[in-house]
Order: sequence, then C-alpha cells, then structure tokens
Amino acid sequence: MIVNARLPDFRVLAALICCASLVSCGFIADKDRIRIATLGGKSITRGDFDKVIRDMAPDERPLIRTKGDVRKSLENYLDAQVRNANATVLEEQAKIFVPRELAEQLLRYKRPQLFIDIQRPQDYNLTERDVQYMAEEREIKIDEEWQKLKAEAGVQYRIEQAMKEGLMTIGDAEYQAEYEIRRAELNHFERVAFAGVLAPGNTQEIRAAGLEIKKRLTEGAAPEAVATEFANLNAQLIESELDHDPRKVRYASFWEQGENAQIGDVVGPIFIQGWVAKEEDAQGRITDKPYPDGVLVCLVTGRTDQTPKSLEESKPELQYNILYSKIMDQLRVENGVQIFEDNLPDPGMYTTTQ
Repeated sequence: MIVNARLPDFRVLAALICCASLVSCGFIADKDRIRIATLGGKSITRGDFDKVIRDMAPDERPLIRTKGDVRKSLENYLDAQVRNANATVLEEQAKIFVPRELAEQLLRYKRPQLFIDIQRPQDYNLTERDVQYMAEEREIKIDEEWQKLKAEAGVQYRIEQAMKEGLMTIGDAEYQAEYEIRRAELNHFERVAFAGVLAPGNTQEIRAAGLEIKKRLTEGAAPEAVATEFANLNAQLIESELDHDPRKVRYASFWEQGENAQIGDVVGPIFIQGWVAKEEDAQGRITDKPYPDGVLVCLVTGRTDQTPKSLEESKPELQYNILYSKIMDQLRVENGVQIFEDNLPDPGMYTTTQ
C-alpha cells in the first residue's frame, strides 16, 4: 500500500523557524536584563557587566574561570565605582588634591612604551593620524591613572579622619586574624646601601660611559674618583640606601639587578628615572630633591637581609589594612551595594573571549 505523505507547507515551516528564532533572541535578551547587583539605587544587569568586561583593555581584563572569579570581578568593579564616587565628593569639597602630573609620572614607570618620542613616523610606517591616536590614547591612560590615584586618596582621607576622630577601633582578635592572613608578606625589607656614579642623560655616549664606569668600579676605583673622571659628562656621586619595597616602583630598575647584592658588588649600569633624595632644610622640613634621569652604576657598601615582622611590629601596617576594609564596608553601605549571588552569570560566557 502506498501512502501519499504530504510535505509541510514551506511558509508554515519558515514561520515556525522565525518564531523559534524570536523566542531564542528574546530569551538571550531577557538573560542580559537579569539584575546581578545594585549600586546607588540603580540595577546592574548581566548585560551591563558583560559590557564592562568587554570594554576593558586586554591587560586589565580579569581572568574568569569560575563562579568565584565572576563574583570577585563584579566586587572589584563595584568597589572601584564607590571609591570614585567618594573621591568626587571629597574633591568638590577641596578635601583631597592629586596633581595630574603625579599620574603621568607613575604611568611613565608602569608603561614607558606609551611615552616613546617618535621623531620620524614614516620610519615605523606610521601616519600622522597614527601618531595623533597614540597621543590621545596616552592622555586617556593618564586620566585613568589619575582617577585611580584620586580614588585611593579619597579612601586614605576617610581612614585618617576615622583615626583622628576615634570613630573606629580595632580589637586584638582583628589584628591577630589579619596577621595570620598576611604573615608571609609582613617583612622588614631587604636594604642595600651604595655609593654610585650617575651620568645624566640617555644618549649613546652616556650608555657607553656607563659601561666604562662599571669597568672602573669593578677594578676597585673609588666612586668619588670615578665621578671626577667623568666630570665632562656632568657625572655626580650618589650615596644612598634603598629598601626593597615593591610599592616604590620608581626604584624597580635598581632591584632588577640589585636584589641579593652583596657588599663589594657592582650594580648597573641601570637607567633611573624619577629618583629623589630626602633633604632637610634649616627649619627641619624634609623635602624631595629630584635626581636627574640618567645612567647609574653603584658599588654596594652595605646590606640588611629581609627578616619577618612580629605581630607588634606589623600593627601599623595591619591597622591601615583593617581600617581600609572597614571604610570600604562603609562606602558599600552608603552606595547601596548589593550582589545577587543566584543571578550571577555562568563563567563560561567569559572564557571564550579571554
């Protein structure tokens, strides 16, 4: 027996596919509108947060692999927003001030490639528009760094006020708990004393002089004598002592070679930028005297090894961290921050784009 099977009408099939597509698209759109947090009385949706992640620079975008990574990334975003809001208010009240020049200086240490002076763009196959774009990007990055500095200055102001007015107390149990968490990083920093010869500038002549200065110091010549030998290059003697504090990024170039250096070792040549010396005037005021940027070679004259801090020695540092956490809790409450854990997106939606 032959049965005449009727093929479905093409128009009906197309309509079904279209409806399915619309339902699917609507489902995706609905997922993007799911509220995952609140901030300042406004909802933060999955779509909002997805845009935040996508708009981040590749070197700043968080690595998201787990649900915990999603929450941490969201927390960091919300915390940045409340710090910015706090800084804006304090800046308007003239209670904090951060010069933009400080942000530029810090960015020069962190991302020196942004400040390369290109005299002949055509040598690098760059157009004038490319050079203009690079300059615009540099200004944007400086402003971003400036905002971060102002945000931290705002929190610092709140901490200082809380300490001054006795609004916050820290119990022994809080100190002990924070100490246990951070014990491994609570140390007296390695310190290195040195006598160095600094040749200002970064020309080929200065770089060649740096190698010759190293040779002379390695041979046993006194730094004072070597500085005199290179007086025609305005070389000067520097006697100083540095601690290996990673937060002092301007001295990172020294520690790339100077870490674990022993008495009598020669460190360098290194290019230094933004170094300062502490000077005390007749009134006892301490000011920063900048050293010229240039090539430095050092003879190590003393060192102190890194040693762990006790709980009591760590309390000033622990106090700051504990109070910082308390101030952030205050700012979250003031700004109505709330995270809806059950609504957080699946981390898989981020792993394919990282």
